[in-house]
Amino acid sequence: MIMKFFLNSPKIGLLLISGLGINLSWLSLLDWSWNSAVTLMMTTYILKLNYNRHAVKQHIMYDLSLMGGSFLAFLALNYVLNETLAISSMAAAIMASLWTWGAFTMLFNKMVPDSIRHEFALGHKPH
Repeated sequence: MIMKFFLNSPKIGLLLISGLGINLSWLSLLDWSWNSAVTLMMTTYILKLNYNRHAVKQHIMYDLSLMGGSFLAFLALNYVLNETLAISSMAAAIMASLWTWGAFTMLFNKMVPDSIRHEFALGHKPH
């Protein structure tokens, strides 16, 4: 039941794609460590899910825009919080990732046309 909701919900798909952009931005902030390896494994897995889902899909630009936008927005917001407000690096990174993740997911949930919204579910199979 939960797995069916997870695979069939376009919002979950958008949430994961937005999180993927933030995951990639963490690689540019942290030193290489076991955390980087875990982030790379998660990123690879989500990219594989997206590739399988989009192998014959026409609307992949929404995904790339969401990933790239969340990546850039996270880096910009992290910089602003860290430099101008003098918040500690870790607190700024956590706040920036949560705000960016939520904001970009909601933004793209409104931007994606109703006619193709179902295609963003991870379990979507083209007919």
